[in-house]
This record gives sequence, structure tokens and C-alpha cells, in this order.
Amino acid sequence: MNYKKYERILNYGITKCPVESAAYMLIHNFLDDLYEYEETCVISAVGLRKKRDLRLDTLGGISDIYIVSNDFKYQSDEGECFGCVEIKSPTEKLIYGDQIFYQKKTYSNVIYTNGIIWEFYKDSILEWDINLSDGALLFSLVDININHVKYYELIKKLLDIKWK
Repeated sequence: MNYKKYERILNYGITKCPVESAAYMLIHNFLDDLYEYEETCVISAVGLRKKRDLRLDTLGGISDIYIVSNDFKYQSDEGECFGCVEIKSPTEKLIYGDQIFYQKKTYSNVIYTNGIIWEFYKDSILEWDINLSDGALLFSLVDININHVKYYELIKKLLDIKWK
């Protein structure tokens, strides 16, 4: 996905429908495209209930997206979960409550994002963060501009993650 399309869809989620699910669709599709040729799958967990597949549970609840092995099968012993992605609305700040705390304790690889700010945690330690905004209008209902250099830096960093 090129940065202009990402920016357009992100701004829909900011100005037309400022809820988490708007960012969720963008981020899921973005990651799915990015990891299409990797040995992983990007899966949705929206609506999933706790204690149905323990590989996806944390004490902080269920994450929004998981990165799993290609052979992963729900409610079976097949496949592995390599990490998760927790998503917030692009109009919200990233807040560090129990949910993200326990996700970082459960999985070696955790991405926390609102679509504008991206953070990657490796073994509970912040490895990197990127703010894609080209301006200071964060957390408002105003269109933002994505910095294309930062956008392509994000793609490189995401592709460098060793999920396994």
C-alpha cells in the first residue's frame, strides 16, 4: 500500500468515523499486504472470547490482531502465535494500561499503534517508535499528512521484525 492510500484511509478514520475499528481495518490490510510473502499470517481477533484458544489469551484480554505461523489452526495444537498488534483509534493517545502491559509480558513481539504512532516491543522493551504525522495535529478530528519518508521507514522496520 503506498503512503497516499494509507493517508487517505487513515484520515477517513479520523474525520469520518473516529473509532478503533476504522484504524483496525487499515492496519490489518496494511500488515496483511506487507507480510503476504512471509512465513506468517495476519489474523483478526475482533470479537474473539477469552479462554477459547490459550495461545491467544493474555491476562489483559484478547489482542486485536495476531501474527501466527502459516500452519496455525484455531483451538488445536497446530501452529504458533508469534506476537500481537494492539490498536487504538487514530484520535486517541496510546495509553499504557493493563492490556498492553500483559500483552508485552505474554508475547515476545508486540506492536502498539493508533495508525499514526507505531511502537514495537521486543521482550517487553521498546525497540522503536515512529510518528508518521508530518504535523502537530495529533489526536484531533482534522486530516493529517503522512510523512512519506517515515512511512517507508516504518515498512522497513516492520519487515525487519523476526516474528519467529
